[in-house]
Amino acid sequence: MREINILDVIINDFTEKIGLNPNDAETYYKRGQAYDNQGKHNAALMDFSMTIKLKPNYVDAYIGRAICYKNLGLYEEAISDYNEVIRLNPDYIGLAILYGFRTKTIVVDIS
Repeated sequence: MREINILDVIINDFTEKIGLNPNDAETYYKRGQAYDNQGKHNAALMDFSMTIKLKPNYVDAYIGRAICYKNLGLYEEAISDYNEVIRLNPDYIGLAILYGFRTKTIVVDIS
């Protein structure tokens, strides 16, 4: 019996959908989440970046990309994206948790 990885199936479905509509920011975002769940942070990073390119105010895409940057050890890039989340949505409640990975050295520009 062949084992099926559901995330691979989901990624393939999203890839097909992107082929039909390459300007669908939501599909890039969802595929990025699936890649990230597989630990494929570079692939997820590319999809979150494409989401942001297509829809620059997509807060969740900045969060997804920041988490990928963090997982890849790219902390300054992660902080930059978290700062963008604050700029786009100053009331975002989850930032304290997201910023927790560098609580002792974090500097946030909220101007």
